[in-house]
Amino acid sequence: QQDLANQLSVYNGDTLRGLLIAQKIPGLIITENVLKATTQKVYPEENIISVMKENHYGMTYQQIQEKIWYIPLDEIKHTLVTTPEIVNVDAETYFYAPNFPASPTELQHLKMCMKSELETKGYLVAQDIANIIHEKCHTIAINTADYKDWAYRNILKYIFRDDFEFSG
Repeated sequence: QQDLANQLSVYNGDTLRGLLIAQKIPGLIITENVLKATTQKVYPEENIISVMKENHYGMTYQQIQEKIWYIPLDEIKHTLVTTPEIVNVDAETYFYAPNFPASPTELQHLKMCMKSELETKGYLVAQDIANIIHEKCHTIAINTADYKDWAYRNILKYIFRDDFEFSG
């Protein structure tokens, strides 16, 4: 983005689109929202997932779009909601669930605590999961102090997908 601005005085998408159309580059398709080389396959979801994997915190739409400004926001949103390992953790904020800050040993301990509570109570709600973490899994609690109850549920729904049934 900075190189385009400095070297070609291109400051926005409309200017870039006009410049590319004027060049009449063969093998390039330009529409209102898409610039695509016909000789190559484009997989924007790979870029989006890669950005999410690199970050160990929740990211808002704006933060994601700042990193991958060349992908339309609608495509980013679609990929976020259709990729199982990317979960909603706050308003318009998403997180790559495998990056949950817990070791395999800590996750095993958490799983055992959840199973024990399930045997006692018969069910768990998001607040129960948060309580278990804060009362019995102190290291996880410290590393996730600002997580909402439903963020834990959504993350663990992916992590423990083979161990528990998470449903409404």
